[in-house]
Amino acid sequence: MMADLSLLDLGLSAEDASVKQFIALLHQRLTAIGVTERRFAIELVAREAIQNSIEHGCGLDPSRIVHVTLSLAGGRLLLSVEDAGCGFDPEVELSRELSREAGTSGNGIHLISEYSDTYHYEDGGRKFIAEFVIGEDQAMQDNTGPGSWNPRADIVATSVPAVKEELRSLVAASQGEFTIDLSAVRMIDSKGLGLLIAAANSLVAQGRSLRVTGANEDLVGLFKMMRLDRHLKLG
Repeated sequence: MMADLSLLDLGLSAEDASVKQFIALLHQRLTAIGVTERRFAIELVAREAIQNSIEHGCGLDPSRIVHVTLSLAGGRLLLSVEDAGCGFDPEVELSRELSREAGTSGNGIHLISEYSDTYHYEDGGRKFIAEFVIGEDQAMQDNTGPGSWNPRADIVATSVPAVKEELRSLVAASQGEFTIDLSAVRMIDSKGLGLLIAAANSLVAQGRSLRVTGANEDLVGLFKMMRLDRHLKLG
């Protein structure tokens, strides 16, 4: 089972441009961790929730902040959007909007209801939380057993923050040689190399070793050029 991961934690100024910027970052982060099946739904709900907070919670005042977080817990993505506005009565407002036919008004709530698996409001309507079931097979990593990690996407700057703690936890919970299977990885950049070196050094300090399997020819050449074969075992 995957450890909980914080994917995004941002404060957005309450202006329309923030929505576009956040969705671009969200799209990048979801792609980096291998979430594609539910990406449209997640991005649509995030767009509607953030726009609501910017317009209704903050009155399009760019000096005010909308706090947005995205986290991964097991096979579920949790989206939180929070503002410091005056709030509203969720029970009354949601009942009123959802009772109306879609296309007349309240389209945002209809979309949120349709595309999120569950959602609710807290703190008098100031905080919105939605949940999306993506399944563990849709996440960046696919753990086949104790002592191994099978990343399902490139290990690059955009993905390293999301998987660093996960890899550290897996290493800490294992014994003996630890294996990383790179069969599904095409690219590893400097940040990714740093992650592997840190894992290898941690294992060596414990009298253990890191073995990398499934690397393509380009990655093997990269490891040898950077002399990573001194830090880990290849094949």
